[in-house]
Amino acid sequence: MVVLGAAIYMGFPQGEAFNFMNRHYCLSGRRGSDGKPTCRIEAGKKFVPVFSQGAPDMLAYRSNYEAVTKPFTAWGFDVMDPIVVSGAAGGVKSEVLEKANALGKSL
Repeated sequence: MVVLGAAIYMGFPQGEAFNFMNRHYCLSGRRGSDGKPTCRIEAGKKFVPVFSQGAPDMLAYRSNYEAVTKPFTAWGFDVMDPIVVSGAAGGVKSEVLEKANALGKSL
């Protein structure tokens, strides 16, 4: 399983997440007979994206989440729905904690 956590700053994942994404090409193998990229990690592994953002709309940066998860989808990871903690101050909403707890139990 891979769990990737990233904060969203200025609409994009923070620098460390981009560094990871720019350097995860080392997981990429050659293209398979079907033309799709292969991965050095066997298909079916879980990928859990976790994001935090100040914007209260949890879907405000959905395209950014999809950009981060796209390579893992192509490589055959079982990409879970992202867990998104949104809103400035006030702590984590109970529904987000419930989602994270349920995901943890399912794994």
